[in-house]
Amino acid sequence: MTSANQNPVDINKLIQENQVVNSNEEDLNKYFQQGVNYIPQQQEMTTTTTTQETNPENTLTIKHTAPSNNIASFNDAKTFPNIEFVIPCAMDEPLLLHDMMLGTSSTTFAAVINGEKQPNCTGERKGMRLHMEWIDKRAKTDEKYRNVLIKWLRFCYGEDQTFNADECPAALTVLLQMKLNCQDEAKGKIEAFMMETAKKNVESGAKMLYDCAIKYENAAKMKQIILTWHWQRLFLHRTI
Repeated sequence: MTSANQNPVDINKLIQENQVVNSNEEDLNKYFQQGVNYIPQQQEMTTTTTTQETNPENTLTIKHTAPSNNIASFNDAKTFPNIEFVIPCAMDEPLLLHDMMLGTSSTTFAAVINGEKQPNCTGERKGMRLHMEWIDKRAKTDEKYRNVLIKWLRFCYGEDQTFNADECPAALTVLLQMKLNCQDEAKGKIEAFMMETAKKNVESGAKMLYDCAIKYENAAKMKQIILTWHWQRLFLHRTI
């Protein structure tokens, strides 16, 4: 480790030269691992580190502004659902949903209901119901992504949703894929929450960086923000 006056890494210069943000996955993993290796030393220097386990309030709640809450109708066969929503590997049976709830909450779902093609969701009429399937490959392989997907579906029914810091990169990605009506406001709240969490907790910040940069590439803005701020902090007393 070098002292503070031994020319620490200028992460802003690295980003301007596209050495970090536009690097391939191997390079990003290298930067991430360098940060992880440095976390123990950095944590010894701070007294403000918190974790989800010791601070259960370290969560973000996105409140639905609809005047009524229809969550009782979510996946209820008795409420005359007209959509069978399939999330691969998430459950044995499709979710039984309603086009009015999804179509009025999400531009993506409204398009599928109207027969238009969408990159992350398909629709096919089967009798009286529309068979919809979420086709992003992460729905098959990433449990966190699937859980967040279901949370946003429940949000469409008027239920407030709470996300912890670990879920936020996936929550941001699915929000943008669904194109929810509250997208701009919710996106701003998630990004602000992630930044505040990264400032307080080095380990959480590094984890969010990795998820934004590698697993959830749609969160491009957060990737650059956290790379700019977080790595400048991690390498304040060290050179690469």
